[in-house]
Amino acid sequence: PSMAVAQHSLHAALLPDQNVLVAGGVGAGDTAVQTAQVLDTLRNGDADPTTKEPDWITVGSMNEARMFASATPLTQGHVLFAGGSASPAKASMEVYNWPTSMFESVSVQMPDGGRAQHAAALLGDGTVLLAGGTADPAIVGGGLVAAADVFELGDRDEGSSSWSGTFHAVNGDMAYPRRLADTVTINVVDNTGASVSGFRYLVQEDTTYEMNPESPPALIDQLGLNFHKSFHPIAQNGGQGVTGTSD
Repeated sequence: PSMAVAQHSLHAALLPDQNVLVAGGVGAGDTAVQTAQVLDTLRNGDADPTTKEPDWITVGSMNEARMFASATPLTQGHVLFAGGSASPAKASMEVYNWPTSMFESVSVQMPDGGRAQHAAALLGDGTVLLAGGTADPAIVGGGLVAAADVFELGDRDEGSSSWSGTFHAVNGDMAYPRRLADTVTINVVDNTGASVSGFRYLVQEDTTYEMNPESPPALIDQLGLNFHKSFHPIAQNGGQGVTGTSD
């Protein structure tokens, strides 16, 4: 089945009932969206109840439009959304309340400021590690964040339908600031430096290993010894190879 709203770079999380929550991401005009949907993976077929016909269910929208955020399924079944969105990144968080199918705010914000394109991981004690990212997704190669925080979701306030939470200190930040990979742009030029248009490219993988001809190892050792991998683009225009550079 098709989604109700077209969106890409969305956030997806598996729920305890085996349904899949899809929320936020990038919509028309390359703007962040608030739309949320749940894929009912166990829906019985109309014609044959013994078969499954997954279908989309519309749920409450996110409190804030978010793209390049993190979505972490929690042990309680809820999903924590942190940061993300346009320029600059957000420091706010919100929780998808699984039993009510509603998004609810978190009363605290990330202490190191807004971040997007960061890493998030559920730890063994139920807390969430938030690390790296960028303070501004619009800055290509810049705005990198080295900060790492551990968040513990608290109690839900019935009156305000919001959640408390606590950030715990970690033993230092990341050694190097990191964010999810930027889009790679390949510019092809000819021998005179003029731009070449209308080309296609692929990334070729070169896998080699080191072997001493004087004493070749057994086959099983060759396959696992000193592997080297390199990647480089190959550009073609009209089926002819084009001499060029990439950046």
